[in-house]
Amino acid sequence: MVRYNTDGSLDSTFGTGGIVTTAIGTATNQGWGEALQSNSEIVVAGFAANGSKYNFTVTRYLGDSASSPGIPISGLPSTTTSEVVNTIPFAADDGSNKRNVNYTGTVHLRSSDPTSKLGQDYTFMAADNSIGSFSAAFNTVGTEWLTAADSLDPNITGIETGVVVSRKK
Repeated sequence: MVRYNTDGSLDSTFGTGGIVTTAIGTATNQGWGEALQSNSEIVVAGFAANGSKYNFTVTRYLGDSASSPGIPISGLPSTTTSEVVNTIPFAADDGSNKRNVNYTGTVHLRSSDPTSKLGQDYTFMAADNSIGSFSAAFNTVGTEWLTAADSLDPNITGIETGVVVSRKK
């Protein structure tokens, strides 16, 4: 992403020489749309490849070009069977793809599957170093999503989309 001054030159106060590159997931990720908020923060929507599936991504950049802190979800399989419990590891990040070892918030899970069984809210302690895991079991056959969000700050969030759930045999 680049930011320009009104004279068309790159804004040297934004990122490195007016350019910000954010790695999300694997090397295959792209931003497809952006919006400028009234507070001068920039929101970019796009995707990140995760094996054979693509995850929808949203990144918000603060006025100083740092992205917002989040709770990236990884380790959820792209396909699962209904009623199978999956353990999902995650770690809070500081918005620059580095682990936020000082995160002590409470994380809540939500799913597109109204009958899913999700782990209880988890409150991180300093000793956790922002690393944790949840359990989740989808029950509805189809394509589902899962979010992890801070219970007090909705801007600290992560999402895993495109999870294909098949019927238990």
